[in-house]
Formats: sequence, C-alpha cells, structure tokens
Amino acid sequence: MDEWLAATDGERTAVHGMLAKDRDNPTHLVNIVEFPSYAEAMRNSELPETQRISGRMQQLCSTAPRFMNLEVMRDEKL
Repeated sequence: MDEWLAATDGERTAVHGMLAKDRDNPTHLVNIVEFPSYAEAMRNSELPETQRISGRMQQLCSTAPRFMNLEVMRDEKL
C-alpha cells in the first residue's frame, strides 16, 4: 500500500483506505479502498502504477483476489 501511495501521489482518485487481517486466519488480508464514484474507481484502476503494483500483489496471493463492487448504504460515525 505504501508503494502504491507513493507511486500514485497526485494521480490516484482513492479517498480512503483500510487494510485488515483476519484474526482467525492471519494470511487472509482484506483491503477496502473508497472512491468518490464508480467512474473515479475505474479511472484509478487504469493508472499504469495501479496496474503494475496490482499485478505484483496478485503474484504474492495464494488464490486469486476477489474484487467486490460495493455501494455504501449507510455511513455514520459512532
């Protein structure tokens, strides 16, 4: 993530990111990245830096990554 943040500084469209690790399976990581819109997410995905780093990350995975296209239904500070 740090490498991607540095490589896409001033170009990325992501506005928020979280990385989590499954407590029961520490090799299972979940990365949630928030974008202002679907169009901005697609534009970010097309950045050469995103493509390059994504390809390298996929090579490190034991299974293929699973991408989810989530729509925020509720967002509030608790």
